[in-house]
Amino acid sequence: MNLLHVSAVIFPVFVFFSWQCFLLVHRVTESPYIDEEFHVPQAQRYCRADFQWDPKITTPPGLYLASLALLRVSNALGLDLHCDIFFLRLTNVVFASCNFIVLTLIISKLNKGSLWTGVLELANLSTFPILYFFSFLYYTDVISTLSVLLMYCAFLHNKIVLSAMLGFVSLWMRQTNVIWVAFTAALHGYNLLDELLKKDNVRLRKNEIFGRVWAGLQRPHVVSSIVLQETPFIAVGASFVAFVAWNGGIVLGDKSAHEATVHLPQLLYFSAVCAALAPATFATAAPRFLRLMLRRPAATVLAAVAVAAIVHLNSTAHPYLLADNRHYTFYLWRRLLQPAGFWLAPLYLFAGHTLLTQLARHGLFLQLLFTACAAAALVPQALLEPRYFVMPFIFYKMHAPEPNCKLSAVNVLVSLLVNMFIVYVYVYCPFTPESKVRFIW
Repeated sequence: MNLLHVSAVIFPVFVFFSWQCFLLVHRVTESPYIDEEFHVPQAQRYCRADFQWDPKITTPPGLYLASLALLRVSNALGLDLHCDIFFLRLTNVVFASCNFIVLTLIISKLNKGSLWTGVLELANLSTFPILYFFSFLYYTDVISTLSVLLMYCAFLHNKIVLSAMLGFVSLWMRQTNVIWVAFTAALHGYNLLDELLKKDNVRLRKNEIFGRVWAGLQRPHVVSSIVLQETPFIAVGASFVAFVAWNGGIVLGDKSAHEATVHLPQLLYFSAVCAALAPATFATAAPRFLRLMLRRPAATVLAAVAVAAIVHLNSTAHPYLLADNRHYTFYLWRRLLQPAGFWLAPLYLFAGHTLLTQLARHGLFLQLLFTACAAAALVPQALLEPRYFVMPFIFYKMHAPEPNCKLSAVNVLVSLLVNMFIVYVYVYCPFTPESKVRFIW
């Protein structure tokens, strides 16, 4: 028995509970809610073959094109479906189910532990609460994640041209996916470099990154071979640069609300989210971190001061964060991050150190590459938006799974409980008994 066999048994259970949650969510909000107010009408225009663009939408049209394709295929098979909000939301349940399948293929390739370690990591990632809830509304996050996972799955199975093509498709879902295309291309290039240097009998230490790069640059045949094999990814990067030049920036539509900035606390918030949603993993790392603090008190104090300075000097409250009390982040900011942010520095330091230590098991290059890509995805964002953490979290957990089955089971249980809480509050706890306003990530 392998992960694929176990996954085939779990998959119907995942689909059944996702369907039930979808029905609950749809029953209490049959009209578009928050971002759906833009996405649903735009998708319905596409269904009518009206491709006029709403300038308030800032992401590419991949979601609407995918929904249109599903509608046409379904109706061609004899299903009498309509481009209403029920169908559009249902497409995300389909995409979430596809995510489960693709994650199975990825984890079966990456998992070096026991079968049950892989099963639990699959359960953990496929029910990641911030992403899972948006399987029931018409948002871009689920299909965006699917497109990136498909790209990375193809890469892991050494289908490089297909991987680059899927990377190009991912840019039609969300522009920032270019970061994870770059992650995949860089990992591919470094693996090629390692293989070519081994063929040339170049002996270097495992984590000697710059020595490898320098040795490769001194060998023209190595450089030309890597460039040739990286051509599909280079073409995707060139297409993205051309889009930015044509569009006058990365953001489509209303650029004023999504101006790039330098917001370093986003990395601290991300590390805290990782600790909160994988608590067993981080709890077991606490004794090791305390021993490190005692061995290096001066370095610990300096690091804590640096983190506290980042929180104090660089924390930003985006107008959207302050204005919309339908989101949990509104209350998180007002009641915790703003009044106590400075005192959370030790927690941030612990979470960040633990996260990087886990990634270090796969080598320094992966650790540095992930850090750079996570920073590129998060630091330019002024808005504290949990959905920005989805792709960094998934890439982190794919490469740093919990090897202990008992601890991984605790993490899965936490994810399930958080999902139950989020769905319950959304469905049964509106602002007032008669209100249509509900709490959301």
